[in-house]
Amino acid sequence: MRKLIVSRKVTNKMTQKIFIKRCFLNHLKFLILIVLFFSFLIGCASTSANDQSELNKYILIYSKWDFNKTLWKFNFDSNRDNEFHRSLNSSGSLRGISKLNHARLVFGDCPHLDNKCYLKIINYQTMSWEVWGEGFLPTYFEDYNILAYYIENKDSGNQELVASNIGEPKEVLFKAKTKIPEDDSLFFNLDPNILNIEGEGILFLGVDEELKILRLDSKVISKTGIRRCSPKFWRNKSKKLYCRNWDDGNILEIDLGNPKSKKDVNIPNFKGVIKRVVYDGDLDILIFSTINTNFLLNEVEKFRLYSYSFQSERTVKLKDGGLGEGLLLPRSNFNKVHD
Repeated sequence: MRKLIVSRKVTNKMTQKIFIKRCFLNHLKFLILIVLFFSFLIGCASTSANDQSELNKYILIYSKWDFNKTLWKFNFDSNRDNEFHRSLNSSGSLRGISKLNHARLVFGDCPHLDNKCYLKIINYQTMSWEVWGEGFLPTYFEDYNILAYYIENKDSGNQELVASNIGEPKEVLFKAKTKIPEDDSLFFNLDPNILNIEGEGILFLGVDEELKILRLDSKVISKTGIRRCSPKFWRNKSKKLYCRNWDDGNILEIDLGNPKSKKDVNIPNFKGVIKRVVYDGDLDILIFSTINTNFLLNEVEKFRLYSYSFQSERTVKLKDGGLGEGLLLPRSNFNKVHD
């Protein structure tokens, strides 16, 4: 009997030890999970802070979706807008914008008064400006000192791609017929941007609705096999083209070497992207805006501006508001008086 009692006591003590050990291990696992969770949060916050710190070194020059005849200057660090340049015309829109050098940019100003668009050059250090010539959707090619843009042909009524020496507007180096799609959507923009494909040449929309590449050194045009898709930006790091599908308005990711490789862009909040996007190849960051509507709660439509880093794969809300045209410029390029 005494042996049985002693045996039970030993068994109970062993059971208690096992129980305590299991409790300790479970608590240890729980603590480890908590530490890992908070490490993850801190890592995400640190990554987001790094993305934001990089953006703070830049200024966003852009037009608002609902007030498209004015260029604004957005400071990321202060989260504040200032008027940068207002079109002299009471009506009209801005159509395309491109950086020329550390002090100048060019954009298309379409007043809708005489059915023409004009290319304006602004020195954003002195805030002086001049009309360079007719045209819209400009893109500057620094290696060749060439400005490529679209114009309306007065004789035929059609559009043309034109490449000219930036110092001599009347010195036309190349022309090609094109066909700008009619944009009947309130939110989606089908304007085909002219893109600089590094090592290839100028990507533009041909008159047959197919994207083509003009090699600047030989003036030879090659086909891409991509049709009915308006170029938006080229990401050199991945060698991928991003263009807007004419049929459903979605922006697609395409490998130029494989035109059938079309796929939707997998970016949070990107599905409802409206109008234009701003991509900076040096930062590898995309700026875009979306519209959010809640029909069940009868909420008013809200535009939100986001940034997305391809490196950290994180989306950050910047502010409320829609994006028209835009580009990023280093803060160091601005005089202190304009900051």
